[in-house]
Amino acid sequence: MKYLTIMTVIFALLSSMPGCSSEPTIHQVTFDSNGGGAVPSVNVTDGAGIEKPHDPAKPGYSFKGWYRQNDYQHEWDFSTDVVTADLTLHAKWEAESYTVTFDAQGGDAPDPTAKEVVFDQAYGELANTTKTGYRLVGWTTKPNGGGSSVDASTICTRTEDHTLYAKWEPTVPFIGEAGGLVFYENPNHETDGWRYLEAAPKGWNGEDTDPMVIFGYYRPQGGVAEKTGANGREIGDGLLNTQILVDKMG
Repeated sequence: MKYLTIMTVIFALLSSMPGCSSEPTIHQVTFDSNGGGAVPSVNVTDGAGIEKPHDPAKPGYSFKGWYRQNDYQHEWDFSTDVVTADLTLHAKWEAESYTVTFDAQGGDAPDPTAKEVVFDQAYGELANTTKTGYRLVGWTTKPNGGGSSVDASTICTRTEDHTLYAKWEPTVPFIGEAGGLVFYENPNHETDGWRYLEAAPKGWNGEDTDPMVIFGYYRPQGGVAEKTGANGREIGDGLLNTQILVDKMG
């Protein structure tokens, strides 16, 4: 009886000593997806490996593995590495590249016709193209000047191959909306409220639908025509007449 009591005490003492517990040590493994889809943490027995989780997704990026630190120097090997302490694994991503095609919208073939851009980075230098009678204003995401403007500093947020479209404006001289020859473009049109000086076409009669400018006269939109003094008739007077009109119109 005494023998059994002594053995019971010894067993109890051994069980309470460090390293002699029958309960396994459990560590928590956390997955930092670094902006990708969430991956739940797991509990792992000390010395055991980790079952590889599903790859997270992140628009515009491809997944490149799980790493021990966020400096991405040491990739975790799910076939051989084991857990010995609580652990956080960090997802590594690589930005995708996409092809941008340039549509000249009636202009000459762009140079280049296409280029590679990287998601979440600037587009960089865009294509050049020309079109007789027009100047290239820039590039847009939709035809006919629609959508958003894109320049070299614009950050690529598209996650597929896409097309940029040339936006054109006519160069002076050209036939304006009223049917006359546009001979002057106001460089301050965004603040002045008017853009072109257009010669009156044949048959101008002063109606509201007629052009705003006729030889020697200026009529504000909806107003009464008034003399401007821009009525020089000699060869070479065109520049002076234009300056008088510009000064008159503000």
